[in-house]
Amino acid sequence: MRIRPSTKIAIGFVTLLAVGFGGSRLYTQVRLSGVKLEPISSENFCLVAISEEARVKILAVNRMVQVVEASDDFKAGGSDSGGSDSGSIKARVPMKELLGILDGDSSGITGLLYKLSKKESSEEPSEEAPIWSPADAAKAIGGDSVLKAKLENDLGIGLDGKLSTKLNRIAFYHGIRLQVPVTFDVPNASGKPVTGFNIMPVKSKAMSTLYKELESKFLDAEALDRYYADFVKKNEGVSKEDPSSLIKNIFEKGEAGEGYAKALNILKHSIVITNLKMVEKASFEEVKSEKETSYDLKIQLTDEGAARLWKFSAEHPNTKIIVVSKKIPIAAATVGTQLNSKELVIKQIADRTLIQEAVDLVNSR
Repeated sequence: MRIRPSTKIAIGFVTLLAVGFGGSRLYTQVRLSGVKLEPISSENFCLVAISEEARVKILAVNRMVQVVEASDDFKAGGSDSGGSDSGSIKARVPMKELLGILDGDSSGITGLLYKLSKKESSEEPSEEAPIWSPADAAKAIGGDSVLKAKLENDLGIGLDGKLSTKLNRIAFYHGIRLQVPVTFDVPNASGKPVTGFNIMPVKSKAMSTLYKELESKFLDAEALDRYYADFVKKNEGVSKEDPSSLIKNIFEKGEAGEGYAKALNILKHSIVITNLKMVEKASFEEVKSEKETSYDLKIQLTDEGAARLWKFSAEHPNTKIIVVSKKIPIAAATVGTQLNSKELVIKQIADRTLIQEAVDLVNSR
């Protein structure tokens, strides 16, 4: 059977494409074989990548970039203009704390866990609430007379469940805070697991009940004391709570909390690709249209920075890359192809002030 000339041309064209594509992949693999995406510190300016497996959404909200946790029915293909196509948005992921842990700094743990564990009706743990370490709490529960008396005073209730005869206003308004040790064994710049604390607010059931009863009342100090005295009489002989078991359970639960699991998953799928040392210079251009004015950010990378970005983009297509300046996410772009150039351009950034500060930061070193 004779093959028509047009058919020959078509076959030849397809074959040429296949050989070219295969050669390109082989070239990329050879060129990047020695590039290792080892964890690096974020410094004051960096490019951060968060993959879809982290189950977060990157949004442009009020001219700012936000990283937010997505609900269970969230679809990753949503718009970046302020919402998702499916599913509801829950907690915001704080970039400063996230980068802190990726840097190997334990101080970011408390804030990240608080944000990811926070319920809409909950309040941030009060700075006035006494902090209890695992060691001191264990000693108090174990019978240390000094620490036991202090813990009972801070809780406003005895470890035997009996209410104190005098109201402790700190216990009434704020309760206590427990320092629950947690460890994140994730790739980070320190090369070691990052250990810190999840600060858990705790208030006795009695103090919570009393607080709810008085939420809508306005009592002076004397009236509050009288009300509390009546509250104690009313609850005398009623089934008692067990503060010791409550505290023990919180410490034993440790890393089993919902917020910890979310944080661990996000951290496992986040990486600092380049930092300030890997950026040679930066600039931006103003772009005007009929509807709005936006800005294009141009970043010139060093050879090392370009190689790391190329390797990451080759291995992780369709991943979001976030530009972070002074721990604030200022822009985001999707990796649509292999980025094998030293110059990276991110378009349609809304806020001139943020982009100007970032450019000045890079160029003023």
